[in-house]
Amino acid sequence: AYAGIDHRFRFENIGKGVIVVAPAAYSYFGTQRFSKTYQQQKRFLIFPVGEEEITQHNSTFNTLSYEFSCPIIYGIGKMNLVINPAYVLPQHVVAVDGTPVKADPLFYTTATIRFDF
Repeated sequence: AYAGIDHRFRFENIGKGVIVVAPAAYSYFGTQRFSKTYQQQKRFLIFPVGEEEITQHNSTFNTLSYEFSCPIIYGIGKMNLVINPAYVLPQHVVAVDGTPVKADPLFYTTATIRFDF
């Protein structure tokens, strides 16, 4: 699931084209399911008498990340140039052994050229 807000601003007559700027902020949510299996020794008084395999299951609905982006589109004729910088803040990242870890924020950008025929 996700929720967000965005708005487009259009600037006409920039040279022979149009510029559209669309800042956005989104939150992404999801269910995280984990299981842990381990061996536990059974005892009678002070003597070990065997082992029992125990499995624990956990399921939680969490915020997975926040994303902020600001696509910039320059349209001229039938061609669009798109640059989309984005900043992502991961949340509730879990390592392989189930231990919570802190993930570093990520900045990335994509560039696209699109032609309409």
